[in-house]
Amino acid sequence: AAGAAAIRAAPELMEELGDDLESSEALAILLLVFTLGGILLLGYIIEHRRISWLSEAGIGLLVGVLVGAFSRWLGRDEVFKATVNFDVEFFFLALLPPIIFEAGYSMQPRVFFSNFGAICMYAFVGTSISTLVMTLTLWGLGRLGACYSLPLLDAGLFGSLISATDPVTTLAIFSSLNADAATYYLIFGESTLNDAVAIVLYRSLLTFKKHPFTAGSIFLAFGMFVLIFVGSCLIGMGVAFLSALLHRQAWFREDGLDNLTLSILILFPFFAYMAAEAAHLSGIVSILFCGITMSHYTKANLTRRNQVVAEQIFQVLARISETFVFCYMGVSLFLEKQAWDVPGIRGVAAFVVLALFIMLFARALNVFPNSAIVNAWRRPRRATTVSPAQQLMLWFSGLRGAIAFALAMKSVHDIGPEGGRVVFTTTLVIVVVTVWCAPQSPSPPPVPNSCP
Repeated sequence: AAGAAAIRAAPELMEELGDDLESSEALAILLLVFTLGGILLLGYIIEHRRISWLSEAGIGLLVGVLVGAFSRWLGRDEVFKATVNFDVEFFFLALLPPIIFEAGYSMQPRVFFSNFGAICMYAFVGTSISTLVMTLTLWGLGRLGACYSLPLLDAGLFGSLISATDPVTTLAIFSSLNADAATYYLIFGESTLNDAVAIVLYRSLLTFKKHPFTAGSIFLAFGMFVLIFVGSCLIGMGVAFLSALLHRQAWFREDGLDNLTLSILILFPFFAYMAAEAAHLSGIVSILFCGITMSHYTKANLTRRNQVVAEQIFQVLARISETFVFCYMGVSLFLEKQAWDVPGIRGVAAFVVLALFIMLFARALNVFPNSAIVNAWRRPRRATTVSPAQQLMLWFSGLRGAIAFALAMKSVHDIGPEGGRVVFTTTLVIVVVTVWCAPQSPSPPPVPNSCP
């Protein structure tokens, strides 16, 4: 009889639990939506009042920290906290694509590709140098007892994820700086391409935790990177050409089909990103080159009205996604378990401080030697060299952000609960410092939103 009563009560119990879960999720989403609106309004006030020492990215990070503290104090159930907290898959699959595509769609291809050689030097060679310096230095200092000691392979995982500058942070910060177009694209181009390098390095090093390291594995990793980069470019450009071919059809530009045209136009970038990710390639590189190609070919096949509306839609989606990312990262300071919450870990503070200064040193070894090589190549051809002021800007703009943060969250599982938490906490501190210490300017962005 008792069993029968329990069975009869089960549907009512499940329905009640379902209502509670739905209520917690709705409350969490309501809090996030309210926070996003507040950050956007604060960003407008900052720009309107010309507050030069604060950026919208910094405001988003700070408000996110406050929301995380409030959520922890509120003491709601785990469903509420999980909904508010940073989710790696949601970031990579939903928030990142609109940001990178809009940057490619509004890019000046002539300036970008005229600096493509220098961008590749900083992104490929420089990121590899930074990873090596970070890995060996932190591992050596840990062995000497100066800070928390990571094994060599785990130090390599941290070095690879922290060596990649972040395109989301770069776009959010440098879109408000009065920098020339060449400097902007050097910084943005490097930050976009070196994510592919960092992800390949991270994945390659992660395989060595299960398989022995050999000399052939180095060539395998290099071949994997070339395959990822070239394959991602081809997928992005191929999808963009399909988009241009479809929008070139005369019947597709008839009156009354504007909504259909724009709806399909928005789907193509996501198709390029998801196709690359499904093929285990780089969605970031794919959607960037998809945006560049669509701005040159697809845009020309749109009506003038649809061109304007499409640019506005892409800008709105990118703006909301950027704001969401920084708020998301700030929330994790209180809702994610940090290294100091794990008992028995020593030397975390020293590890964080040393990692920050070593990162700046490794960044210098990336920028200045590679700039000398680029200038030595450009001078005989009477091309514009990378000036000392641009080199300093490149060194100071080594912003870390959501890409490194998302990889650091994955490292908690990949490295282990102790070393992974140290890596996560260190990355979070570095993200906060680089965002808040980045140069600010109340001036409007100098880079136009359309291809010349």
